Amino acid sequence: MLLTFAALLALHGAAPADTIPRDSARRQRSVTVGVGPARRNRPLTPELLASAYRDPAARETIARARAARLAQDSSIRSYDARGVQRISVGMGLREGARGRLLYRGENAWRVRWQRGVGAHVDVLGSRAAIPMVGRAPRLGENDGEAGIPYFPGREGLLFFAGMQRVGDTTGVMLVHPLDAGSESAYRFSSGDSAGIRLPDGTRVRLVEVRVEARRPEPDLLVGSLWFDASSGQLVRAGFRPAAPFDLATTIRDDGDKEGGGGTPLLLRAVMNPLRFTSDGFFVEYGLHGGRWWMPHSQGMEGLVRAGPMRMPIRVEERFDYADVNGTMALAPIVLPAKDSAAVPPGTTHSDSMRLASGAKRRARTEGCKGGQASRTFTTKRYGSVPVEVTVPCDTLALINSPELPGSIYQPDEELFGSGQRQELEKALGFGLQAGWSPGTPVLTYGVGGGLLRYNRVEGLAPAVRADEALGRGYAAHALLRVGLASPTPTGELGIERSAGTRSFGVNVYRRLDTANDWGDPLGLGASLSALLFGRDEGFYYRAMGAELTGRRGESFRWRLFGERQTEAEKETDFSVANLLGGDGFTPNIRARRGTIGGIGLDGERSWGLRPGGFHLASATHAEAAAGDFRYARGMADATVTRGLGKRLDGALTLGAGTSAGDLPPQRLWYLGGAYSVRGQPAGASIGNAFWLARAELGGSFAAARPVVFYDIGWAGARSDFVAPVHAIQGAGVGASLFDGMVRFDLSRGIDPRRGFRLDAYLEARF
Repeated sequence: MLLTFAALLALHGAAPADTIPRDSARRQRSVTVGVGPARRNRPLTPELLASAYRDPAARETIARARAARLAQDSSIRSYDARGVQRISVGMGLREGARGRLLYRGENAWRVRWQRGVGAHVDVLGSRAAIPMVGRAPRLGENDGEAGIPYFPGREGLLFFAGMQRVGDTTGVMLVHPLDAGSESAYRFSSGDSAGIRLPDGTRVRLVEVRVEARRPEPDLLVGSLWFDASSGQLVRAGFRPAAPFDLATTIRDDGDKEGGGGTPLLLRAVMNPLRFTSDGFFVEYGLHGGRWWMPHSQGMEGLVRAGPMRMPIRVEERFDYADVNGTMALAPIVLPAKDSAAVPPGTTHSDSMRLASGAKRRARTEGCKGGQASRTFTTKRYGSVPVEVTVPCDTLALINSPELPGSIYQPDEELFGSGQRQELEKALGFGLQAGWSPGTPVLTYGVGGGLLRYNRVEGLAPAVRADEALGRGYAAHALLRVGLASPTPTGELGIERSAGTRSFGVNVYRRLDTANDWGDPLGLGASLSALLFGRDEGFYYRAMGAELTGRRGESFRWRLFGERQTEAEKETDFSVANLLGGDGFTPNIRARRGTIGGIGLDGERSWGLRPGGFHLASATHAEAAAGDFRYARGMADATVTRGLGKRLDGALTLGAGTSAGDLPPQRLWYLGGAYSVRGQPAGASIGNAFWLARAELGGSFAAARPVVFYDIGWAGARSDFVAPVHAIQGAGVGASLFDGMVRFDLSRGIDPRRGFRLDAYLEARF
């Protein structure tokens, strides 16, 4: 979870001072840009100002929006709102891996705010679940940290905007496009316009301003901002950072500031690359009383890459208002003596939240005694807002609150909707990008992210990768890998253009490629197995050529390629097991030499998150090529997992594939091994068609699940698909840790080989 919250803090580590004088904010003629040591002041020159607006309408809209943003709305006296929040974090060890839910937290609260008093927060529900460790939701930890949807001077755009005030910049990573002087960092242009009709029949006209960062830097953004044409107030927005965040730099700088020396060298090596990318941030306001645009919903989707780990993050928050400017009269809030003094300028939001967390811990320790129904604590948030939080002592009532969804695993779309978000996602396409401004290449090396691997062809093979953001959505990369046992270095040069969840690119390469259709022979788990146990289940060939690639999310990829394929010789037998007297590696396949061009499609999808519920994970692959050999091949497999009672889960995997034309040895199917038929060695059954079935029974405790299994499969001539002969079989027992992220199997072959095998591998489906 540290990496998850580092990603969020990197984007909105707000530092709310008390109040920024409007005049000083208007006089600002520079913005601070850059991250870490590169952070610098960017003055607004006449040349930059002249090029900032692509049309007069955009200039006028931004001027009106700035005036509306800086104005303290003295007409809002009070409101009564309810909020619901959900935070979801997934976990996987490779691209396209089965979806897992590492953590989900939900909170519900009622917020009553009155000018001159502050905010009274009643926690109505709080729960969290860690499905990879246990089934039952437990009490959440953030029940006293509810967002306050509005207070005087509240920021209206940046994600979780209640965490900062208008004009505050200390500790905020994203440069606000409505800050005075932001023309030095952004260009603005008018977009579409739309009319919306309110329930009372009033029609409101909205105008769009498209914001483009001048440079592809992580502290800048590209976005689509929609404003009320009459008032200039923000109505809805979608945006994303103009470049990925290097979290390693953020964490290291924070550690250096605190005197801790930053992240340890070994941890940095294992976790490289350590980056956060966002598919988009989304904010929407609702009009109340025909006059006040109040926060209604906000959300974010992103991905943290930490070495081999991939952690998708999704955050949603929604507010509904029972009353705005009613006749409520709230009781005064009495702050503790240590909190009653004015908070000095520069106090960060994280400091404010630490005070609230400390008060909450004290309330938990000191409250709920003597049959009390609730506990109460007070603190000061956002620099000067007194907050009184009341939390019921009945934890079961909080977990099962009717204010929360019926199930913590209920789909997000049912809770927060997706209509406006889908429109904003379309606006954040390839046409909305940062300006062309090549930056400085960033070097990445270490253990994680496939930069270090081990196999019987290359031996130990470290790599160094350089990435450079170019602008207009383009990024260039170069990779060089040298295998210590192989005389043939490999590498890649490429350029990619991305827009959130979508990307396409072109690469020229010289690679060590794999014939395997199961597992990841060049990944971390396979490398450890080869180095420690002398078991390399990959079948390798060399490829040199060029490709055009495309991606949509984590679930679909395609490539058009032209390449020369040649054989790859086994170059080493070294392993720890070999040093202790074990056998060397098995020989590699003899690939057929040839030059071909073709197309490949890959798709992975998964459904279901509820422990003990229905889960489905599927994979499809299709490929066709022509040249020195002509062929087409396709396969699909699916794994269904279902609870069979309170203490037992079951899984069934079915897969099949066939082909047409003349498949070279490097494009046949190789059955056997940890990911197909356990108990049999990889390549025990080979052919141009196959079918496969695996059945497993295991405990319901996903953190450490004992498993029994039986596998059967066949590969051979496609003419024998209907009436196959010599199916291979295996059975055994195993242990699945963290819902299959780590798997150990002791298997025995049934037919044709009968020996025992011990396998340790990563990313099992059960």
